[in-house]
Amino acid sequence: MRKLLIAVVLVSGCTEMPATNQEISAASQGASFPKLIALEQQGTSDVGTLSDDVISELDGRTAGLWARIGSIFN
Repeated sequence: MRKLLIAVVLVSGCTEMPATNQEISAASQGASFPKLIALEQQGTSDVGTLSDDVISELDGRTAGLWARIGSIFN
């Protein structure tokens, strides 16, 4: 158990830690953010219905992704 603990400490000492003191640019600080609304204010009538065009586009994209998956494994 002691050897395992020593190994973990030595390995973790060799890893690179990301910089946590990144500066935020003035452009990022001045950017406008979207208005946040509470989920309770959202009703089911606010959600748009999917049209046949959107559904057919999603079906086509899904078929394309399945074809790419099939080509990877074949």
